[in-house]
Amino acid sequence: ARLAATIWLPASARAVPAGELERAAHGCPVHRSLAPEVEKDLTFIWAE
Repeated sequence: ARLAATIWLPASARAVPAGELERAAHGCPVHRSLAPEVEKDLTFIWAE
């Protein structure tokens, strides 16, 4: 199984370092609760 998500971030999100937001997404309870067999594909798109 595969779960793909695209996360669109506004320019105002630049106030937080990109790495922090991406780590938070990968470490959130929902992401961690998915079965290991589920391929999790997160794409982050940052507004200019």
